[in-house]
Amino acid sequence: MRNLLSGVLGILLVPTTLPAFVSTVTVDPPQPTTDLPVIVRVSGELPDPCWSVVATRVTRDGSQYTMLVITEQPPGACPAVIVPYAVDADLGFLGPGTYEITVTDAQSSQTASFKVAEGSVGLVPVRFQRGDAGGDGRLDIA
Repeated sequence: MRNLLSGVLGILLVPTTLPAFVSTVTVDPPQPTTDLPVIVRVSGELPDPCWSVVATRVTRDGSQYTMLVITEQPPGACPAVIVPYAVDADLGFLGPGTYEITVTDAQSSQTASFKVAEGSVGLVPVRFQRGDAGGDGRLDIA
């Protein structure tokens, strides 16, 4: 029994060499416009709880974005348990057009394309007036 248990523990505590794996890349809001910032949300998996995402780096070349997810693992053994991760990148306010982002880590990459539409053209501004201009105890909107 002792040999069996030590064999199982030896399998579970071996150092892993596979880095992170990108699972999904989504854009928020799903239908971006020029009057809202664009956020890229990335989820993936780390091979064990000892790995961690230490940084992300986003570069732009015209309408092409590249996001690098940088991971590291400290030395030593760790239980072989897949751990989910999630990171966001704020691309800011973008002009109208079609964009593409490729997210890469040490093991995989995924690409997402999205279109940014013109913002809220044609909305009528509303002016609010504070106080009780009518003297009836209600907030008046002019």
